[in-house]
Amino acid sequence: MKGLRGNFPARAAQAVFIILVLYVMLPAFAFAEQSEEEKNFLLMYFKEEELEVVSSTRSLKFISRVAENMTVVTAQDIERMNAHSLAEVLNTLNGVQIWFIGSAPGNEAFAFIQGSDQRHVTLFIDGVVQNNLSSNQAQLGLIPVQYIEKIEIVKGPASSVWGSALGGVINVITKSPFDTGIHGAAYASYGSNNTEDMRAELSAKAGDAGIYLNVGQIHSNGFINGTSVTNNNLYSKMVYNLASHTDISLSLSYIGAKRGNGDFSELFNEKIKDRDELYFGTLAINSRLTSNLTLDISGNAQRNRKVRVANDLTDGEFIPGDSGVFDDRRYGGSAKLIWKSKNNTVVLGTDYNNGREKSDNLLGGKQNLTRWAVFVNDTITIGDLAITPGIRYEDTNQNGDFISPSIGGTYFLTKKTILRATVARGFNIPALGDTFGTGSGSPNPNLEVEKVMSYQVGAESGELKYVWVKVSIFRHDLKDVLENDPTGTMTINSGRQRRQGFETEIRTMPVYNTALSAGTTYVYAKNRDTNEIIKGIPQYTYDVALNYDDKKSFRAQLKGRYVWWNDDSGLSKYSDFIFDLNMAKTLYKHDYQRLETFLTVHNLFDGSQYLLSPYRNAGRWAEVGLNYKF
Repeated sequence: MKGLRGNFPARAAQAVFIILVLYVMLPAFAFAEQSEEEKNFLLMYFKEEELEVVSSTRSLKFISRVAENMTVVTAQDIERMNAHSLAEVLNTLNGVQIWFIGSAPGNEAFAFIQGSDQRHVTLFIDGVVQNNLSSNQAQLGLIPVQYIEKIEIVKGPASSVWGSALGGVINVITKSPFDTGIHGAAYASYGSNNTEDMRAELSAKAGDAGIYLNVGQIHSNGFINGTSVTNNNLYSKMVYNLASHTDISLSLSYIGAKRGNGDFSELFNEKIKDRDELYFGTLAINSRLTSNLTLDISGNAQRNRKVRVANDLTDGEFIPGDSGVFDDRRYGGSAKLIWKSKNNTVVLGTDYNNGREKSDNLLGGKQNLTRWAVFVNDTITIGDLAITPGIRYEDTNQNGDFISPSIGGTYFLTKKTILRATVARGFNIPALGDTFGTGSGSPNPNLEVEKVMSYQVGAESGELKYVWVKVSIFRHDLKDVLENDPTGTMTINSGRQRRQGFETEIRTMPVYNTALSAGTTYVYAKNRDTNEIIKGIPQYTYDVALNYDDKKSFRAQLKGRYVWWNDDSGLSKYSDFIFDLNMAKTLYKHDYQRLETFLTVHNLFDGSQYLLSPYRNAGRWAEVGLNYKF
């Protein structure tokens, strides 16, 4: 791709031409809204907040018209499981697996989606990318849950909408001020090994102005040697109605963390500690220009600074090669027009991001990555059929350009059965550490983007009485995968992989206030050049949950997970399901006020399940607390 830079004007013209041809050829079909019958059917198994999503096209859309394999998590779901970080929430979802670096809430964690590498999963908060520049990984363990309104996960390549997202997208949507008055919450828990989670939030709205504030701290001595955590966070969002159809919002976030990643005596005779600081700000304007046309414009700035210190366990001496300072600074923006008529809902947008990282582990001590893109997609509904074509052109200053087309569709086979299918081309931009890293090898400025062709089909049905069933089948063919060269000192584009499998999921309607859910994911990953099975990928995952809610004063959840990572290094263990038990009792309730107490027992049966023994999971531990809302 980098060899095409001289033909950049031609490439851009090709992308614009494809976009224009695509929409000239689109027939003018009537756009159908979600029927009440369709909505009532879905509400039998889902909450109303789950029925509309933005992450598939970056425009509000009914989930029954979404062709991609998506999962939605609401604030209510998070409260029910008593999670502390985004990583803990994601670790309960079918098709998503989390590798925890440390055993305490708030420790580092990485996500896998349908067997993808963690660098292929892109995290967004309110539409702004959060992955770091050095490794293209996101700090999932650092993101607190209190200010999360909803999480939308797109499983599989989402490059035609989001850009570099070969494995999938995690889009966190934050809370906004309540519509009226003053409201808030206070949360406090205490558990084993001095594990504490303290949070408070406040929402106020008066006239055209509103503000939401959240502050919190997570602390733990850790459950495995060297995994202590102290994370502090502050988040605010201010909104103002400039005119009858124009709103402006300003979001500011700070996260500061001190974390121990563990005792590595079994492997490297060292221990590693991190100190992280994350600053993030977004200014956004939403304006309804006409009854059919909406304009969204946003700008953002962020800084991610990590200090990693490695010490020898024998003499405590500092280890320079495994330590370092990584200082990311980025700014960017996006703009999109959303046009709705009886014929189409079209999203036309552009993104820009300029990032610079300073590090002693980079060639020249600092490098930058600049990206800009233009994208367009549409949703056309013809009765029971919905078709979603999309395309994105993205250019980078380091790794060339790329065109990502996609097309998907949904079809109501019956009133209670939906069929889905997508075909998409996606990519992943190499991290600066791969292109210019000098810490443990040689840089390779000639790296190209990793590429994938993805095919997914699925169905979900409520034809069985009181039971909803979902099945998804996927195949991802990757090429130019980043691998080490034969000497092991340089990253190159050489690999070809195939990752295929399926997901199944069931949910039942509540019977006597009790509902059951279960799911399984199977991933078969192989090297297409050697036909060898790829190790260290979550090949089998099983999830099960039993929920009870009397809708008055008591709720409980028993949730279990088993993951087999297909690793034969001798450092892994997969002998047990890991079950968590969560119970909450309402002590007082009046209007908006509610006081409840809760008890959570993690790893109820004291099981073992881990990929590498230095990162083994915590044993059984418990926490109790109070949650007050007003």
